[in-house]
Amino acid sequence: MEKTGVDPDFQAFFPSLVTLLAQEALPYENARRAVRLEPVLEQAPTVESMQDDIPYSDPICRLALPYGIASFFFQDEMDDYRAQDYRARYILALREAAECQGEGVEDLYGGQAPCRP
Repeated sequence: MEKTGVDPDFQAFFPSLVTLLAQEALPYENARRAVRLEPVLEQAPTVESMQDDIPYSDPICRLALPYGIASFFFQDEMDDYRAQDYRARYILALREAAECQGEGVEDLYGGQAPCRP
């Protein structure tokens, strides 16, 4: 990975990338909140700087979003393998963070119902 300040273009776009990822993560954050009987968010936060707080749960902020950022970074570096790998990790981390129980879904095949926020 790049050292701080080495890639000023990526650093300049960082808030926009996090805003985009936060928008994608909103249904998963709200699914997690619904399971925990917490109020859901009406909209995703807009990130203006690297110091902004994101009102999402730790599993999303500390695991999923960094994977999403890494995906963008490796895409910018034209490393498709790593970009796709980190994108898959991002999506998996979002699904795991949602903590869905599959309530209200009857599984006629005997398997575990998937989480779909």
